[in-house]
Amino acid sequence: MRRDIAGLRLCLRRPPTALAVLAAGLAVGMSGLAGCGSQGGTGHAAAASPASSGSDREASSGKGSNPLAKSRMRILTTLSRAQLCAALSTSEAIKILGSRPQVPLYGREPSLGIYCRWPKRGAAALGTDELYVGISSVVDWAGAQEVDKLLHAKSVQVGGRPALTAGPLPAMRWAQVDVALGGPGDPVAEYRAPTMAQALALARTATPHIVSMG
Repeated sequence: MRRDIAGLRLCLRRPPTALAVLAAGLAVGMSGLAGCGSQGGTGHAAAASPASSGSDREASSGKGSNPLAKSRMRILTTLSRAQLCAALSTSEAIKILGSRPQVPLYGREPSLGIYCRWPKRGAAALGTDELYVGISSVVDWAGAQEVDKLLHAKSVQVGGRPALTAGPLPAMRWAQVDVALGGPGDPVAEYRAPTMAQALALARTATPHIVSMG
């Protein structure tokens, strides 16, 4: 299971957040997730549809609804390019990466979330030599903790906020830090970088800017 999930994160290098896709995958079973795509600069997983048995009853009772639906910080899942990519200045990115990055690349997937990437100049298009921040529109902090258990993530604090760290792993070549932006039912910021030191530096730098937009 751990290898499958780490591999999925690697396969889904380009989507808004791995947490969002993983949570969806856990809901329908890991066997329903397979394949990678790179059309248009984003990757997508093919997921089987959830079992429909009792779905109408669950929908009417509120089960299976978006866990972020009642979060006052849900607006953070809809930040624009100008907002999300401004969470890290060019000088801050240079300090963390050790060199000047390319122009930030922003992406939005209505059903999953948003992300901004700062690839290192000259880095491979699908490489891991970059800084990344994503905010899922379907996974809250409580859900992120459950997903990250599968990666044996470690608990840390980032600016006084609860966070989880994982990687790099043999099948997940980047380091990842997931930071709670609020309480259990609020959004999570997912940070990725080549090393854990860089991922933590990114999280500590960008999180205050992101929270201030909520």
